Amino acid sequence: MRLTVLTVVIAINIAINITINISGCSTTELDVKPPPPPEPPAYLKVPHPNGFDISDLKAVMAHKDAPKTETIKTCDSYFHKLMKDVRSEDERERGVLELLRTDPVSYHWCFYGKVLDLEESMQTSTYLDERQRNVLTTYSFLAPVAKAFRKVYQDSRYLRWAVMHYKRISKHIFFRNLELSPEGTLELVQIPNPFGLWREPAGEDSVLQKYGIAQQAGPQPSPSPQINP
Repeated sequence: MRLTVLTVVIAINIAINITINISGCSTTELDVKPPPPPEPPAYLKVPHPNGFDISDLKAVMAHKDAPKTETIKTCDSYFHKLMKDVRSEDERERGVLELLRTDPVSYHWCFYGKVLDLEESMQTSTYLDERQRNVLTTYSFLAPVAKAFRKVYQDSRYLRWAVMHYKRISKHIFFRNLELSPEGTLELVQIPNPFGLWREPAGEDSVLQKYGIAQQAGPQPSPSPQINP
C-alpha cells in the first residue's frame, strides 16, 4: 500500500513538472512578435472633404499633398482624349475604369480640383451661357469618374459630392432642382468598402492600349502651355 501511495505521488510530481515545462514553452512561443502589417495603398490615405461646403473643398485642396493648380488644369486630358477617339459607349466606360486604375490618387485630386476650378470660374464668368457651358463640360468628366470610383473601389464619396454640388448650383445655373431616383439615392447612401481597392480588374482587352491612350501612366499634364488661374 505504501508503495502504491509513493508511486502516485511520484506520478503527480512528474505530471506537474511536464505541465510547467509545456506552459513555459508556450509562453516562449507567444513572445515571438508577428511581422508588421503591410503598408496600406496610397489611395486609402488621401484626404476627403469633411462636408459639402466649398470651404471643406478648399481645405482639402490646400493639403500638402494636393497638386499644383497648373496640374489640375490639364489633369483630365487623357479622359477627353478617350471621349474624342472612342465612339463606343461600352469602350468609353471601360476606358474610364482603366484610367482610374492606373492612378486613383491622381484622379482623386483631379476630381476635387475640377470641382473647385468650376466654382472659381462661375465667380468670374460674366454670361450665363458661359457658366452653363463650364458646368456641362466639367460634369462630363466628374460624373463618369465618380461612377468609376463607385464601381472599381466601392467608394461612393465622389458620387455623393458630385450630386450634392450639382443640386446646389443647378438652382441658379439651370433654374431647376435636381431630384434623385430611388436607385440613385440607394447608390449614394451605401457604405464605401475599404477593401474595394483589392478587387482585380476584369479580364478584358485594354481600351487604352487599343487606342494608344495613357498606356502606362495616370493623369498627367498635357504638353500644351499651362494656363494660370
